[in-house]
Amino acid sequence: MEIIEDAISLKLSEAFKKCFDVDVAPDAVKFQKTHSGFKGDITFVVFPFLSLTKNSPDNTAKKLGEYLINNTSEVKDI
Repeated sequence: MEIIEDAISLKLSEAFKKCFDVDVAPDAVKFQKTHSGFKGDITFVVFPFLSLTKNSPDNTAKKLGEYLINNTSEVKDI
């Protein structure tokens, strides 16, 4: 799983730049195991980055998620 997380971290770093014009290093991106009751394998928590995006949690997650779906083969759904 670590290789996939590394690839997604790189793409999230790109997404922050493209979507919000902010620099986020790939190693600043951390994942959590998705809680039971939710779909998915890993979760990226956007709350620590809201001061950079200057957007709501929902809008930040939506923009980053759409970028990942459109620009990676690793992410199929958000």
